[in-house]
Amino acid sequence: MAKALILGSTGLTGAFVLQKTLDDPFFMEVTVWVRKPLALNHPKLKVVITDFKSFPQSDADIVFSCLGTTKSKTPDPEVYHFVEVGIPVETAKNLLKSRLQQFHYISSIGTSATGMTSYIKNKWEAESKLSELGIPSLYIYRPSLIFGDRTDTRFLENI
Repeated sequence: MAKALILGSTGLTGAFVLQKTLDDPFFMEVTVWVRKPLALNHPKLKVVITDFKSFPQSDADIVFSCLGTTKSKTPDPEVYHFVEVGIPVETAKNLLKSRLQQFHYISSIGTSATGMTSYIKNKWEAESKLSELGIPSLYIYRPSLIFGDRTDTRFLENI
């Protein structure tokens, strides 16, 4: 039985991963790091409120990093970079000191150091830094557009 940590559990992909891990008997505990309380109760769920200025302790052996933001929600380039790169990389570094065995990272199709957008460059940078850490099992997923019921409107997804 495993302990999971989910980053980005309030987003479209993260909420899906959260529900799947809570339903799966393989996971005995599912921790989420969030900025605001969740309106969800479950016996396996552990909610940790954080501002990410310091990283909470965790003994998770599997991390699902489903973080992502948009420039409209996070217009400051430094904060944008921190969400996309800093949080997943620092989480992995900290958890490698304990029992981290798997790290699942949701990236993006077309990641590149020379990409045309900061989103693509940030995802590439996070992939590169995570790859250098020596995580026992690192899984990087590069989906194209992710569709689903969102609370916000995304122009390019509508096209």
